[in-house]
Amino acid sequence: MNEENYWFSVNQFASLDKRYKGAKDGGWVYAFRNPNHKQMMFKIGETARPPFQRLQELSSTTGVPIPYQAVYFIAVRQRKAAERYVHGLLDQYRVSQNKEFFLAPLRDVLAAMDKAVAIYSDMLLRQPFESEIIVCKSCQAQNRVRQTGLTVRIRCGECGAYL
Repeated sequence: MNEENYWFSVNQFASLDKRYKGAKDGGWVYAFRNPNHKQMMFKIGETARPPFQRLQELSSTTGVPIPYQAVYFIAVRQRKAAERYVHGLLDQYRVSQNKEFFLAPLRDVLAAMDKAVAIYSDMLLRQPFESEIIVCKSCQAQNRVRQTGLTVRIRCGECGAYL
């Protein structure tokens, strides 16, 4: 995660004049995961507060034996609309209609959130998780790889070798 970009966006939101409706709409859409869940289940929600503050709130309840992990989050101008958009894209993976939990492949969660960035963010907000190009040692193909809060093994999109 690029901490400079994270703190830049946190400060951008903090500096907005909250008397204006548009300033109240900005915030974050996050994907958190609890390691206690054996499957890749993500809690995807929104918050006006910094994501790590929300992470602490969720992890501090007595019903959560192991703290949540921050997997990915995005800075957006309309957090509620962006969250609805991401939920709509991932609806087939929703665990329960009235909950924010999704049993989805990580790549689909990241793709949905990146699509939301394209619609609900702007150049003034810096995204904390960046992408980089990694060249496969086996076939020399270029692979765009996103940073996440999880350690994952990535395969080449061309030959399937681990990068």
